[in-house]
Amino acid sequence: MALKCNIKKLVDSEGTGVQSGHSTRQQAELFISQQTSLLQFNETAALSPPELQEKIRQLVRQNPDLAEAHYLSYLNCVRVKEFSGAVHSLLRTYDGHLMPRETGRMEDQGQGFRYAALNLAALHAQFGHKKAGLAVLKEAICLAQERSDHVCLQHALAWLYTLSSTHKGQLMQRSMVKSFELSLSYLSSLGRLNHAAQLVHTRSTPANLLQSIVRAEALNCQHSLVSLQHGAWSLRAALWANWGNTTMTALASQLLLNLNTHHPTSPSTFYASQPTCAAVCNIAISFANLGEYQLAGEVLQHAQERFPTHSQHAHTWMFAQAHITLNDLLHQGRWTEAQTVITNMATTHPTEAKLRQCELLVAKGELTQVWELLSELHKSPEMVGELRLQLGLLNEAEASVAASLGVVLSGGSVYDQARARLLAAKLQVIILFILKH
Repeated sequence: MALKCNIKKLVDSEGTGVQSGHSTRQQAELFISQQTSLLQFNETAALSPPELQEKIRQLVRQNPDLAEAHYLSYLNCVRVKEFSGAVHSLLRTYDGHLMPRETGRMEDQGQGFRYAALNLAALHAQFGHKKAGLAVLKEAICLAQERSDHVCLQHALAWLYTLSSTHKGQLMQRSMVKSFELSLSYLSSLGRLNHAAQLVHTRSTPANLLQSIVRAEALNCQHSLVSLQHGAWSLRAALWANWGNTTMTALASQLLLNLNTHHPTSPSTFYASQPTCAAVCNIAISFANLGEYQLAGEVLQHAQERFPTHSQHAHTWMFAQAHITLNDLLHQGRWTEAQTVITNMATTHPTEAKLRQCELLVAKGELTQVWELLSELHKSPEMVGELRLQLGLLNEAEASVAASLGVVLSGGSVYDQARARLLAAKLQVIILFILKH
């Protein structure tokens, strides 16, 4: 936190600090640069949202044409998910860029317009407004094409495959090829990682997916792309979780947390973003899968300290906490409390909440309602196997258990493995009983 202390000395210094009511433009620009860097590198090392916003107001009053202050305000609003404030600050940022600061020197208005549209599209994407994001993105693409701004076009293409629901693979391939030609290492690496994540939904082998990540990591190390180094290990952890190997998920998460990625000007400040929070949550879940709920709670407490509730990444550990708590309640048969957790989960993760609702209903024996929910979801073989067994559909139950048993035994929690074995044993007993009679 040394950098944060240095900033505080800067803004509080007598006669020159921001708090004192007077600051030079150089001091303001240094403060903005440091806070912007911290918000992107380690949000908790920056000033708190209310405190930072008050500093920004002071800077804007003293330097009305300081566009960078409005951009910092935009980042601060995104940090607390304040959409209207973020839009207002973003537009003010590019209004400032269009204002000439020196006589006879006018900035390229077209460049300001197209990057304003590009950033607005990115903002809509962050808040899940896909239609609005695509509409603004098309405008940015048209403006960039008029001026042959290939760099802007590549950034637009990266957001296009993020927002589009079709032809994602083709768009990613074009982005990777053109970014490599233009030596845009960040977009090239990002494209490879996104392409690997996209291949999960195809029949591509695990070897191909991991090889794509290795190629991206070569660029990350060559160009010191810290955020993408974390992103690559986070994607590895997600892939292993998707393949049902929770041990490798925990291992990838631990390797991510052991990366030596400190701030360039502050060795005591380390990179911490969404992949970092996800890695801590993965370790907490691995403890919970072993039945070590106390250790899982301690790890989640660490996540809460590193990413407070006002953090833009706090939703990650909140969901992990709900997931672990719900599993514990289901194991203990505390249905009412489990239902409360599911209801709260539905506000942010509706699909996951429906799946967990099915688990609760199966545990309570309310099978009719389970079928209604399963019609809206991709059916879980283990859950359907339990349900079919209870309804006496032996052939169907045997097929469901056979489809899920290997996956559960290789990567499921201790409880899930025991439950899967019990279900398989029940099925075998019933089949033997029928054959003998």
